[in-house]
Amino acid sequence: MKILSQFESRGNIELLSQKIVAVFSSKNTPPEIYPSAKKLFEKMIESPLSLASGWQAPLEKKLLGLTRSTMKANIVYYTAKDLSQIKLSPALIDLEREKKLLIVSAQSRQTRPTKNDINKRDTLLFKQVSHVLFFYINPGGRLEEYFNRLQEAAFPVFIFQHPLNERFLVSGCSALDEDNLAEAL
Repeated sequence: MKILSQFESRGNIELLSQKIVAVFSSKNTPPEIYPSAKKLFEKMIESPLSLASGWQAPLEKKLLGLTRSTMKANIVYYTAKDLSQIKLSPALIDLEREKKLLIVSAQSRQTRPTKNDINKRDTLLFKQVSHVLFFYINPGGRLEEYFNRLQEAAFPVFIFQHPLNERFLVSGCSALDEDNLAEAL
């Protein structure tokens, strides 16, 4: 992966000095994953760390919707868009006001993000985070490629402990669930 050194940000830049856990889930995550993923994420937002993502896939959006200004965790929002194009929800405005939000862009100037913009965003994200948690990975997709690359690089990667993730659990990747969250992170 090409290393990006320049980026634009809005919000609390100090969040980059915390432990940052990126969370990903494929666009077509099966509905059976949602309830237990929600329980794990609710525990994660009560931990002193930053949670990062592009927050684009349906499950990622649902999880972002669980955040609130009284939680211990912070949010880092990686976007493939220009920062001036980001419209914050009332909940994200509250997080920003409480210094619990950082929005990061790899300096895209596109109205609609291109594949190149998404790749730049993800490269920047992987450079800045300390761990990655995959809630679900569709076979043959972009997330599986990321998973394999990160595994090969011995990057700290977790897969959500769920029967639908069995094929990744046998890869030697660490499983993460509510019971082992504290010791894993």
